[in-house]
Amino acid sequence: MRKPRATSPWYWTIVGTLTTALILTILVVNVSDTTAAEPCTTSGSSIVVSDKVEYESNETAIISGEGFDCGVLLTVKVTRPDGSVVKGDGSGTPGSDNVTIDSKGTFTYNYQIDGTDGLYRVEVLDSSSLVLTAGQFEALSHFRYGTLSWSPTGNPREVEFRFRAAFRRSAYGFPGRCILRITKLP
Repeated sequence: MRKPRATSPWYWTIVGTLTTALILTILVVNVSDTTAAEPCTTSGSSIVVSDKVEYESNETAIISGEGFDCGVLLTVKVTRPDGSVVKGDGSGTPGSDNVTIDSKGTFTYNYQIDGTDGLYRVEVLDSSSLVLTAGQFEALSHFRYGTLSWSPTGNPREVEFRFRAAFRRSAYGFPGRCILRITKLP
């Protein structure tokens, strides 16, 4: 077989084809080695919820949101029952906290309840303070409500007290009764 001469038209066709193939191979190998960025998976319909509907007045509310644009910085504003807005770290510092939305369009935020009973409103705001979605939760003291009544027993030294106490709206209540005897002190 004869060696092609560098001046032959076939020579340059073969060299050009091999060079092109080599360049394409290098590009394909380099492109396949790079990992693609994880795509943002969001429903586009944003919501915010807490892990429970009711909390004790010293618990931490775990607030989650989903359906937001990925990588965006948003503000979580929690308005307490008295109308004040404080950060969620339990310090009582006025203001709201920022969260960054993850690659799934979600966030999780902890809010330390500081003993103020009542309904808390949660709003998720964009950079122009537009409310994107809102939710609420309630903080309650342990003792929720009850009744107390008394009546004489017929004995002038006794009074009967009757009470009914309930602990949290969604939990249990119990009736009770006690008799107070007044004795003469020496």
